[in-house]
Amino acid sequence: NTGDYDKTIESARILGKLSKNLEEYKVDGEYDEFPSKESFSEGILKLVDLKNKINNDNPNKDEIINHLDKRIEIANSLVDFNFDELKKVTVKVCHGDYSVQQLIYNDKKETAVIDFETVRNMPIVWEIIRSYSYIDKECKDGEFNLGTFIDYVKEIKKHISLTKYDLKYMPYIYLFQLVTSTFGYKQYNNDYSKKSLLDFAYLRTNVCIYL
Repeated sequence: NTGDYDKTIESARILGKLSKNLEEYKVDGEYDEFPSKESFSEGILKLVDLKNKINNDNPNKDEIINHLDKRIEIANSLVDFNFDELKKVTVKVCHGDYSVQQLIYNDKKETAVIDFETVRNMPIVWEIIRSYSYIDKECKDGEFNLGTFIDYVKEIKKHISLTKYDLKYMPYIYLFQLVTSTFGYKQYNNDYSKKSLLDFAYLRTNVCIYL
């Protein structure tokens, strides 16, 4: 979340070109990670379980419980969602972990992409919305600059096609992945030196609230 508008749109341009080129490749394995009502309900139970296991001496106990309560509230409001609708989004070969953290800049203003070990079939919209949320400095508190985000999507659409279902369900794909995740809270509860992971968890909760 340190990228200005130009760097943010550059990330979209790279992702669009990358996604277009990956269309030439085939990888083994179908994407079978769409959430179901059952798996989503299990995710809510994990949040509740973690909430009950926050250490009494945890220096951020009250704030963590407050955040987990917010996630549980959001998740409970979504349990009647028709999860089969998510299967209408485009699944294709993706980088698998594309974000600003995988970009290397140099003095010649050339940008390289690293870490292709997670290339796999998955919803392209997940990488689009996730990568935007990680780079735009105006998203540092979890709220999108909607104008910039629209430009981000439009830049990617110069290189690949997105359907009306991709655009409609993009925020849901990301929200369902984030809201039941215990990452950051669980690690910090086990090791109080991992404050950076807790801050990351706070950011993702703010994204959930915004979405």
